[in-house]
Amino acid sequence: MRIVIDARMYGVKHAGIGRYVQNLVSEILKQDRENNYVLLVRKEDSNSIKYLVDSSKYPRKPKLLIAEARHYSLKEQILIPWLLWHERPDLVHFPHFNVPILYRGKFLVTIHDLLWHEMKGKDVTTLPWYLYKIKYLGYRYIFSNAVKRAQKILVPSNWIKNKLKNTYKDIDDSKIIVTYEGVDDKFSNLQKTDSLRKQISQSETTKQITKRYNLIRPYLIYTGSAYPHKNLKVLLEAVKILNTINISVYSSSKARSQTSSSRPAERDSNNNIQLLIACSRDVFWEKLQKMVREFGLEKQIRLPGFVPDEDLKNLYKNALAFVFPSLSEGFGLPGLEAMACGCPVVCSDIAVFHEIYNDAAIYFDPKDAGSLKKNVEFLINNIELKEQLIKKGLKQTKKYSWEKMSKEVLQIYESCHSL
Repeated sequence: MRIVIDARMYGVKHAGIGRYVQNLVSEILKQDRENNYVLLVRKEDSNSIKYLVDSSKYPRKPKLLIAEARHYSLKEQILIPWLLWHERPDLVHFPHFNVPILYRGKFLVTIHDLLWHEMKGKDVTTLPWYLYKIKYLGYRYIFSNAVKRAQKILVPSNWIKNKLKNTYKDIDDSKIIVTYEGVDDKFSNLQKTDSLRKQISQSETTKQITKRYNLIRPYLIYTGSAYPHKNLKVLLEAVKILNTINISVYSSSKARSQTSSSRPAERDSNNNIQLLIACSRDVFWEKLQKMVREFGLEKQIRLPGFVPDEDLKNLYKNALAFVFPSLSEGFGLPGLEAMACGCPVVCSDIAVFHEIYNDAAIYFDPKDAGSLKKNVEFLINNIELKEQLIKKGLKQTKKYSWEKMSKEVLQIYESCHSL
């Protein structure tokens, strides 16, 4: 088969979808020795992808085809079908809903969530109202076209599968396939042994990184976008409450060996709990900064923007907890990455997180800052709970693998070819 993968959202700069595309491409090329691949890439990503696939790990080298068109643009709707018409693929994998409506060949699509079906209105956009309405109508039409015409629809959780079925009742249930995502090796390999964890946590690198981000332990961490559904206002409210009460921060060599050093937690009387928000500067970045100022949390909140993975894994490892207050997710990959680094997870009490994290996280009411504050405070003062969460988290991450996901996707490619 000749298979085209739309890799224009390749890399971590595109957040969760970027990680998905990067790991899908990497694993597919390592595993598949039968099919021929063409990758649609942006010019700015072509060198990094070429460097990746030139490695001896990949027995079959894909063709890189420059497709210089932004996602959700009119140019995308015209250029991509034209390129695909010239390539004559047997199958195309679109890893996002933005399938060009003019393309009439065989394809499968990955639907990561139905977020914009649920979150709508003036609070979720920076556009003028009339432009937002036009854009929203276009989104619904393109999304509907993608799911109805696809040979198969890949989704990252049963929660999203059920949502898709309830929204598009005429779609055959067998057409929607759950393929759980995975955890990057750079995160999961960090916690191989207790001895290794101790060596890493005491390394000069860790000290440099906490200093670089102006952090004093204990601190909380959040990674992701600043979009409204991420519910960061409740997180800021909880941090505000936490810093107006006297929090007793424990120190125990046994507990600290699980996450950072065996020394007592550092503490600043004026900044009991800090929060680092690792977030790429998107359209809602300025709104987040404004909220921080309104809450008077400039000293407690760290907003470094994008944080590279090499720093992120150490920040996870030394954090008191990863806090995930989101109101809606398709999978919840950042929580698994935090768990893989030995970081306890405190997250919203929503169905998808229960499906993915099971009992390896603490759950709170995402509409109640007091509920979040109560759970963080409980975690601070409960050494045994923290140890249990770390152990359960490490065990939970072993259930998810990009290699396993890609094997399942390859089987789906073959089934699509025979349709």
